[in-house]
Amino acid sequence: MLRLVLLTIFFAMPATAQDLSIGRLFGGGFSSVRLCTATLVGPATLLTAAHCVTLPDGRARSPIGLGFVAGWDGKRHEAAASVEEIVLHPDAVQEGEVDVAHDIAILRLNRALPPAPVNVGSAAPTGPFAMVGYPREAPDRQTRREDCAGEARRGRWYLGCAVSKGMSGGPVFYGTGDGRRIVGVISAIAGSDAVIAPVDTWVIREVARPYTP
Repeated sequence: MLRLVLLTIFFAMPATAQDLSIGRLFGGGFSSVRLCTATLVGPATLLTAAHCVTLPDGRARSPIGLGFVAGWDGKRHEAAASVEEIVLHPDAVQEGEVDVAHDIAILRLNRALPPAPVNVGSAAPTGPFAMVGYPREAPDRQTRREDCAGEARRGRWYLGCAVSKGMSGGPVFYGTGDGRRIVGVISAIAGSDAVIAPVDTWVIREVARPYTP
């Protein structure tokens, strides 16, 4: 039986520059080591993994005390806001457990932030893709993996880049320049592969829904 492990960290090389649209999702202040990565996909809208914001029984946790710091580098940040609303993918939880194929949540913030949001879209699962996030062993530094090949197997989407238990919610990018878009988030690990929750029509529709804090 395939053993899947939900993540909150991956090991990678430091990103060459901070991506200000990507930041830390925290529940215990800037110094918290139990963190996920989230990305601005609207002025006051985040994309992350559903299991970052669910309770053990699969229900969404309260947003009270949950916050986001954009472009955090350990000394300064571009902007920060509190989470006002958590919207789980309608298929994120099956029989009380998170389904890695739909491990996605949309978070609404209490105010709009200045970093330019990243577009969301779809892509064939072959890649190449890039991933960005904050590793637990270096929580004040964005790290990046490039040229990750992917494939669909048994109804799941796998990326052949090294990941390890600890990372969640990091964006999976496809394309460059104006064509760069988020096509999934890191959800779990299966052997030497990352398991990705892909952006689908529900995500695209929810991101496009008008929201004013």
